[in-house]
Amino acid sequence: MLQPNHRGIYEYLWSEHKYLALGVSIRAFQTTANRLGNVRQCQTMLKKLLKHALAEKPEHLSALLSAYMLVKKYLSRSERECLIKTMLVNEDAAAEMIYSAALQNQENTLYGCRLFFPLGRGIYKFWDAQHHPGLWMCFGPFQLHLTPSEFLYLVARRTDVKDFREAFFKLTSGTQRSDYNSWPEKIRFLFETCNMVALAGEKAWLHPRAHFDFSIMEAAKPDFSAGEAAALTMEKIWDETEQFGDLVGEIPNFDLFKTTFESLASNDILNLSLLTEAYDLVTDICSRSELESISGIAVETADKEIYSEQSEHGDDEPED
Repeated sequence: MLQPNHRGIYEYLWSEHKYLALGVSIRAFQTTANRLGNVRQCQTMLKKLLKHALAEKPEHLSALLSAYMLVKKYLSRSERECLIKTMLVNEDAAAEMIYSAALQNQENTLYGCRLFFPLGRGIYKFWDAQHHPGLWMCFGPFQLHLTPSEFLYLVARRTDVKDFREAFFKLTSGTQRSDYNSWPEKIRFLFETCNMVALAGEKAWLHPRAHFDFSIMEAAKPDFSAGEAAALTMEKIWDETEQFGDLVGEIPNFDLFKTTFESLASNDILNLSLLTEAYDLVTDICSRSELESISGIAVETADKEIYSEQSEHGDDEPED
């Protein structure tokens, strides 16, 4: 499902990244938050999110303390003392303790916090468990929503299903980071670029919102529209260049788009006949400031009752 830019969705994405930006600097936090205004600013925001993910983080301890304040209420006095002492000598171990506490106590404001996820991976994606469960991909002028069945269809054509299921269930209960690092690179790439795996300290966990009924994995091939096909093509391009930061937030040139689209079509994901229409569509969308003004584009309006101006994570820093 393709949708026009909606501020509430980008606020949700920002709420997952804000502590990571805080780890870079207060200025990085403030300037990125100010990019939530219009479509063009959202594109710049995506670039900034990736830049912050890959940057040095001199204020990482401060960011961890902000996350700690959200789980502090669940901890005993001795547990709080232990965590604070750990934070001062081993920030990685402290991150593991904080995220573990968030999972154990269902503190969902930290479920997708990027302090605990692979840096520079899946920065424009988030998992939703509200009225539209599935994976959201934010491209600036528009966003794509994949239902669980659509996502699993893509998984079945991107990697070995047996390996994916085995890894999925291991991560559900948490596994050692050393075990995770021994998995095939293709599996780890899928989990990381789809924002499905949290990595903190010596542990790896499945994102709490990324849960599926595997019985729907044999569903019929989704009938992706030209706009959806364009978004999936951009996803593949952005994911494969994400850690270099070259193309995230940009429209690829036609030759790269064509090559990528053809590879997806050959894997029974997209309809090759939509290639030209898809590229023309995405370049047209990104050349305008308002997606709704474009005629002939099949998009659905975002549900404003679900994605209000205030995300479930909130925009305010926790108080000390």
